[in-house]
Amino acid sequence: MLPIRIAQEPSDFDGKVRKRGLAWLRSHNIQQHSVAPRGLNIPDYWLECKSALRQAAGYICSYYAIYIFGGEVDHFVPKSLDCDLAYEWTNYRFASSEANKAKGSATDVMDPAKIQPETFLLNIMSGEIRPNEKLDDKDKLAAELTIARLKLNSPLLIDRRLHDFDVMKSSSEIFATYSPFVYYEAVRQKVLKVG
Repeated sequence: MLPIRIAQEPSDFDGKVRKRGLAWLRSHNIQQHSVAPRGLNIPDYWLECKSALRQAAGYICSYYAIYIFGGEVDHFVPKSLDCDLAYEWTNYRFASSEANKAKGSATDVMDPAKIQPETFLLNIMSGEIRPNEKLDDKDKLAAELTIARLKLNSPLLIDRRLHDFDVMKSSSEIFATYSPFVYYEAVRQKVLKVG
């Protein structure tokens, strides 16, 4: 996982998503910033901005830091915990369906919009991610929980990182675009020379 920057919300977001969503919540007597009542299915107006979110993220999963096709709108603060945030651009993270499913409604995942660079490090030879040893105990535990929750060291993701390094190391521009975390770590570890 790499730090991400929240892009400016699209100019039509307020009308297409926020106002419609908040109006629906108020019409159903949902109090501001409340936990969703059990079984409540709120309208998925956020899908109106999925393409804009994908483009703003450069097709890079906010959690896996790899290029993906498709992708989903993840609500960093789960919509079940704060209905209003279901319709707030700054709460959205572009995510692969696997990352979104693994995260679910958990609250023990570090926010890629708030982490520091080099919170997560990569063993370039094994493809495994680990917390930076320089983190304080609280952040190290949070990073470990994030790795576990998102299954960042699943065989599939390890294989993807090893593949990306092996195939893309000959073209740093392509490498940086399609696998920015592996690229960043390869440069940081001086395994890949950028000229």
